[in-house]
Amino acid sequence: MKYFALLFCFFIIKIVVAQDTIPEENTHQRIIEDIVEQIGGEDDFDFNTQFDQLQVYLRNPINLNRATIEDLTNLSLLSPLQVDQFFQYKTIAGNLIAIEELQAIPSFDLATIEQILPYVTVKESNADLKMSFGKMLKNGDHTILSRMQTTLEQQEGYKVQEGETEPKFAGNPYQFYTRYQYNFNNQLTYGVTLEKDAGETFGGANHPLGFGFYSAHFGVRNLNKAIKNIVIGDFEAKMGQGLVLWTGFGFSKSSYTMNVKRISPVLRSYRSVNEFSYLRGGGITLNLGKNIEVTTFVSYKNRDANIIETDTIDQDFLAVSSLQISGLHRTESEIAGKNAIQEFMTGANLRYNFNTVGHIGLNTVFTQLSKPLILTEQLYNQFRFQGDELLNISLDYSYVFRNFNFFGETAVSNGEGWATLNGLLISLTETIDLSILHRNFQKNYQAIYTNNFSETNGTNNEIGTYVGLQITPNRRWQYSLYADSWRHPWLRFQVDAPSNGYEYFGQVTYKPKRGTQVYLRLREETKERNANTESATRTLFNQRKIQTRLHFQHQISKTITIKSRVEWSHFEDEDGWQSGYMMYQDLSFKPFDFPFSFTTRYALFDTDSYDTRIYAFENDVLNAFSVPPYYNKGSRFYFNLNYRGIRNLLIQARFARTRFDDVESIGSGNAEIEGNKRTDVKLQVRWKF
Repeated sequence: MKYFALLFCFFIIKIVVAQDTIPEENTHQRIIEDIVEQIGGEDDFDFNTQFDQLQVYLRNPINLNRATIEDLTNLSLLSPLQVDQFFQYKTIAGNLIAIEELQAIPSFDLATIEQILPYVTVKESNADLKMSFGKMLKNGDHTILSRMQTTLEQQEGYKVQEGETEPKFAGNPYQFYTRYQYNFNNQLTYGVTLEKDAGETFGGANHPLGFGFYSAHFGVRNLNKAIKNIVIGDFEAKMGQGLVLWTGFGFSKSSYTMNVKRISPVLRSYRSVNEFSYLRGGGITLNLGKNIEVTTFVSYKNRDANIIETDTIDQDFLAVSSLQISGLHRTESEIAGKNAIQEFMTGANLRYNFNTVGHIGLNTVFTQLSKPLILTEQLYNQFRFQGDELLNISLDYSYVFRNFNFFGETAVSNGEGWATLNGLLISLTETIDLSILHRNFQKNYQAIYTNNFSETNGTNNEIGTYVGLQITPNRRWQYSLYADSWRHPWLRFQVDAPSNGYEYFGQVTYKPKRGTQVYLRLREETKERNANTESATRTLFNQRKIQTRLHFQHQISKTITIKSRVEWSHFEDEDGWQSGYMMYQDLSFKPFDFPFSFTTRYALFDTDSYDTRIYAFENDVLNAFSVPPYYNKGSRFYFNLNYRGIRNLLIQARFARTRFDDVESIGSGNAEIEGNKRTDVKLQVRWKF
């Protein structure tokens, strides 16, 4: 083994020395990984859509002289303030002559410019010719991607328990995912997605067509001067700041302290596999004049729910106690809730654009359920949405005045509860940016598909203020800071009284040279929870969590990158302090002219409980990512292997194993595994033509 290791190292070094350039095809993967890494562990980042878009821009860079706000927003690499300042600069200086001119824009530091370089270009504004719809159908890229994954150890749900004749899970432990995608320059796209989750049957009475989830979409942008966008099939809809409707991902609190403003096209084709956060039907965005555009859509789909029987004076009738969001149909109860109700939704957005300096928009969304939603009789549910119909109306705005960007949205639901969110982005100097955001969500405001900036989900019962600061004195140093405080005027789950909370965050990043980065992060959060004491009067206590992270990343050569991290977590409740740590070492080998590449990690962790868990982003196969929690005591190892030896074909395999030192079983319920190891494997094939 010693001689083999020496030979292997010599082989790698020989390949490394032969490299002359950093392959851009690997750059966009690393950029997305950095985004997810900085966001944290619990946000629902839409990796599929974002990766697809950057791949298209890598092959067909955005011409900055013809770019729209939508084009730069879709990159997700620029903050709202940077997008605004880019168009302010163009209004004053005209079209760009060269890409280096970006350095004249105040908030465009060298790190930002280097990050977007693979995806943008500068050409004369008339250099891009308009292509007919027929040519768009012929000149795009086709991609077929298929993935299989499973857990090698048997879980309790697949075993036949004593006294039973069948296991709890109806299907086998394999998950299958297949997708076909056609894309022309992010202007025309269509595709089909199929997925079977682990534990679900393939075929049979529950899934007569085979897979458990089917999704199809068709979308076209800028078809002509009148039609700005069309989506048919499964799609996403995003309005304002997310108070009435926002399906899919939206930035919240992270080290990107300036990314607190929601900006997105209203309609977008849906390409992911989340089985609830999408709409199904169609929509269109029309230009009604130079400054006016209108969007309208209709959606009708089945939804999973828990059915209950409710007694009335006249008769019993069916209702639902909750809407399921897992998308899993493995057990008898999960299967019983599949497609239990139908959801109809329609909405419209009317927007007036003040050229490139802002807009004002009117949004309306109407939702109807085929069966009423009746929540359990708990005080914290008193003001939540119940019934079968919901109407949301809002007014949103954005306006840029010099270095100030004002934005916000105010909404009402069923003519009663209201919510408002207002913010300000300020470029104080060329090196200092400030963000301020205030939110006031009344306890009786109700909405179903929301994803706005907040501490908790649901867009109700929260009043808070956020202040973020980003300081970039030079290309080597960056300071990111934010403070957020909030209060909940009404009760919440496991909080039987009005409560308060606050959070502080600070990160110092040092980049001594290209490919090398070191950052130190500190985050502290305090919020109130129910005390465990048994008494007639429930009392609250402060629950506190402190996390500290030291991260080092270095590109040794054009093919080898290493990442090292150590992170500490401290948690305090009424029983005292708990603590834990996690450390890992990553190695990435991505040569330019050699068919094999790999990424690997070895991690050690030791935490007192799940409350001191630590999240860490992991490299995965393309169009997938994982951010698992590290908790208890043990180690984790994964190895991703990629093969590109056949033209247009990418084959990937992943092996990941977690070993716990202090347990005899892993998980609980149907997911429990006897023993102290869990091993996950994946195999994926992607073919482009």
